[in-house]
Order: sequence, then structure tokens, then C-alpha cells
Amino acid sequence: MTDSSHPQEAVTSHHQAGDHKVVTHSGAAGRAVVVALLLAATSLAVTVTLGVIMAFRAEKWFEMQDVILQDQNNLIGESIRNEEHSRHLRLVEILYAAKDISISGPTTAEAGSDEVVDTVSHRLVPVASARVRAEALRAFVEIERKRIARSLNKTDKVDLTGALLQDIIVPVIDLQRVNLDGADLSDAQLSDANLRGSSLNEASLSGADLSRALLEKTSLQRAVLQGANLRNASLYEAKLVDADLSSADLVDATLIKADLSGVNFSNANLEGSNLSQAILKGAELSGANLQRMNLSGVTLSGFNLSGLNLRHTGLRSALLKGADLSHADLNGAGLSGVDFSDADLGNAILKETWLFDANLTNASLRGADMRRASLNRAILTGADLTGADLEGARVTSLDWFETLRKQKPGSFDFDVWMVVETVELDIPTFRLKRVEQVESPEEP
Repeated sequence: MTDSSHPQEAVTSHHQAGDHKVVTHSGAAGRAVVVALLLAATSLAVTVTLGVIMAFRAEKWFEMQDVILQDQNNLIGESIRNEEHSRHLRLVEILYAAKDISISGPTTAEAGSDEVVDTVSHRLVPVASARVRAEALRAFVEIERKRIARSLNKTDKVDLTGALLQDIIVPVIDLQRVNLDGADLSDAQLSDANLRGSSLNEASLSGADLSRALLEKTSLQRAVLQGANLRNASLYEAKLVDADLSSADLVDATLIKADLSGVNFSNANLEGSNLSQAILKGAELSGANLQRMNLSGVTLSGFNLSGLNLRHTGLRSALLKGADLSHADLNGAGLSGVDFSDADLGNAILKETWLFDANLTNASLRGADMRRASLNRAILTGADLTGADLEGARVTSLDWFETLRKQKPGSFDFDVWMVVETVELDIPTFRLKRVEQVESPEEP
């Protein structure tokens, strides 16, 4: 009996051990599921949080880009509303419309669409080639780099040698001391641009708008500015040696002390411009409009100024020795102290001109219109006055003829003219009158 009970106890013990193992395995599996759920929840929370952060940052980035774009539009201002804008490339288009453009390596292929929407006028605007846009973008990057460098008191000079920037519109950006030698800026919109001290030697600026631009001490040697608009531009002490300014518009421009040696000014409009003390050696002025100019102190000896419009131009103390001024219009010009020795003034219009202390030694004044001209202290030694109209010309004194005889003019008909004393503004004045036109005293 006792021995037979041992197998039953063994069986019972075996079942109890098995139940314990089952309970143990079930607890481990439950804990694993819980851990997995916690990890999944944590991952989801992190993902959602990162997504929110990224969305917020993206929204701020786009807002920042909108602000930048608006700033660029504001810089360009009203000029983008001009009808001619459809022919030009705006800086906003360069920065925001260009696609697949490499700053370091422009491509010849077209990039992006042929037209983009003008963000202000909402018109379709043609986009220039990818090469042009790339060069313009490179220019902008270099300019910004220069601006930052200057703010750190550095003096490095931007180099854009040979850049292709035709048709570009540049807003009011600091372009001082930029190297644009050989750059193509044809038809570029550079009005009000600050290019002080920059180098544009051999650059192409044909048809460019440089009105009111600051080009003081800028080097434009051998540059092509044919047909360019330089109205009210400042070129003080600029170097334009051998530059082509034919048919250019230089109305009211300032070129004081500028080096204009060999410049081609043919058919240019220089009305009202200031070239006092400028160097004009070898310059070409045929067909140019020189009306109302300031040419004080310039040297134009030997120049061909025949038939040019010099009305009301100031030439005080200028040197025009041996110059050809035949048929030139000098009506109302200021010619005090001018050296006209050996000059040809035949048939020139010198009406109402100021010739105080002018040197007309051996000058030809044949057929010149000198009505009401002021000849006080003018030197006429050897001058040819044959056929000149001196009606009302002002002279120094009643004995002016004696002074003239001492100077021995080459030709002067003393029998035709006489000096008449008049009173103008309570001041005694002496003028020339034709003998036959002087009225005889009335008989009592």
C-alpha cells in the first residue's frame, strides 16, 4: 500500500509544476505588449511634435520670403509699372523666377518658362536667357557680399569682369567700387545707381539708362555709351578716355574735371552740362548740341566747332586758339577772357556776346554777326572784320578807334562806323553805329 501511493504523488507534483510554467510564460508576454504600446505611443507623440514644429518653422520661412519679396518690389518702385518694363529683366525675377540656375556656371539653355507673372502688375513678363539671369544673380550675390564686407570695415573690391547683364534693372543698391570691366550692360536700367569709383573700362552701356547716376571718379575708358541716357548724371573727375558717347543724352550732366580725351561726342546732346576744367584733347564734337554749357577753362584749341550750337554757353578763359568756329551760333555766350587768336569766326553769330578781355589776335571775323556784342578791352590786333555787323556793339570809350588803330587790325572800315555815346541806366555807354544811320542834330 505504501509503495503504490508514490506514483500518484509523482503525477500530482508533475501537473502542479506544469501549471506554474504556463502562468510564468503568460506574464512575460503581457509585459512585452505593454512596452511595445508605450514605445509606439512615444514615437507617435514625437512625430506629431516634430511635425508641428516643422510646420511652424516652414510657415515662418514662407512669411520671411514674402517679406523679402515685398522689399524687393518696394525697391523697384514705380519703374515696374512702365510700359517698357516688358522688355527688361527685374531683380525680383532674377531671384524668384529663375529655375535651375548655377551661380558659378551659367548655362546656355533656357531654364524655366518663357514668361513669369509680374507680382505687382500681374502681367506676364518675358524672362531673359538663363545665362543672363545667372550672371545677374551672381552680380547681386557679389554686391551683397561687398556690402557685408564693408560693414565689417573690409575693403575688398567686387569683381564682375565680363558679366553679361544686358537689360537688367538694378534698384537702388550700393555699387561703389565694383569691377565691371568688359561687362555687357546694354539697355540696363541704372538710373540713380551709385557707381562711385567703379571700373567699367571697355564695358558696353549702349542705350543704358544712367540718368541721375553717381559716376564720380568712375573709370569708363573705351566704354561704349552710344545712345545712353546720362541726364543729370554726375561724372566729376571721371575717366572716359576714348569712350563712345555718340548720340548720348548728357543734358545737365556734371563732368567737371573729367578726362574726356578722345571721347566721341558726335551728335550728342550736351545742353546745360558742366564741363568746366575738363580735358577734351582729341574729342570729337561734330553735330553735338553745346547750348547753355559751362566750358570755362577748357582747352579747345584747333577744334572743329563749325556750325555748332553754342548759344548762351559759358567759355570764360577757355583756349580756342586756331579753332574753327565758322557759322557757329554763339548768341549770348559768355566769352570773357577767351583766347580766339588765329581762330576762324567767319559768319559766326556773336550777337549780344560778352568779349571782355577776349584775345582776337589775327582771328577771322569776316561776315560775323556782332550786333550789341561787348568788345570792352578786347584785343583785335590783326583781326579781319570785313563785312562784320557791329551795329550797337559796346566799346571802351569814345577814342576806341584810336586804340584799334594802334592794334592795327587786318581789316576794319573806319569810314563805315563811328562811336556814339549813350546813357544806359544812368551809366555812359559807348556803342558803334553806322555813319549813315546816325541822325544829324535837329535845327532850332
